[in-house]
Amino acid sequence: MHRLLCLVFFGVLFVTCQRPQPEVARIPIPTKPRPTTPAPARPTIPPDVLKPLASADSLDAPSPEYTTSVPSPKREFRAVWIATVENIDWPSKKGLSSDEQQTEFVYLLDYYRQTNFNAVVVQVRAAADAFYAKSPEPWSEWLTGQQGRAPEPFYDPMAFMIDETHQRGMEFHAWLNLDRGTFGPKASVSADHISRQRPEWFLTYGGRKLFNLGLPAVRAYVAGVVANIVREYDVDGIHFDDYFYPYAIDGKVLRDDDAYRQHYNGLEKNDWRR
Repeated sequence: MHRLLCLVFFGVLFVTCQRPQPEVARIPIPTKPRPTTPAPARPTIPPDVLKPLASADSLDAPSPEYTTSVPSPKREFRAVWIATVENIDWPSKKGLSSDEQQTEFVYLLDYYRQTNFNAVVVQVRAAADAFYAKSPEPWSEWLTGQQGRAPEPFYDPMAFMIDETHQRGMEFHAWLNLDRGTFGPKASVSADHISRQRPEWFLTYGGRKLFNLGLPAVRAYVAGVVANIVREYDVDGIHFDDYFYPYAIDGKVLRDDDAYRQHYNGLEKNDWRR
């Protein structure tokens, strides 16, 4: 009986091994046809930006659906970055009136909403400054032309941006640069800026003042700035940029030795920085 079972087992095994295995068909990956026209460039604000949106050549008038508060499906996150540093994306230049700033932002929102983005990630703190009113830090120079100067007429840009974004069923994420205190030697720096109030918190490197993140007081301060935004504004997310030590510059040394000696906790310096 045992011999019979063994013969049956090995017979089945032999047949199975000899059976040709089916080929797995490769699913062809469709390729998009090469466009016959150039891809659209980053949208720019037209000179006649204060005219109604319907007059812009590149856009149709926004349909009523863009003024509803119906959110986009959560299964996809299609976000676009809106940079404010050096007026890369918004506002188009320093010192615009509040109405001009608002019109430009609405223009961008409608453009991105029509091109199927469902979230914006807006840079609201580029150099220990603020694009929002409820902040311990001064107004950004890229908003009004001079750090510490409020918008005229007064409004709260981030509150406005959040409201307009949510009306279109999109998410608003606040983007913060964490370690940058000043943008460069020619930057506008107000008298009440943290780099003037707490100079011992900063390192100078590459022509900029950077927060010395090795100091516990600095980390607590930066965390407090973030917590304040979450407490005061209906943001859908927080994004950190420049949360690392700066890229090395030939011939330059980042002088954070004192902080390292005081707080290194037995770690090698690069590990401590990380």
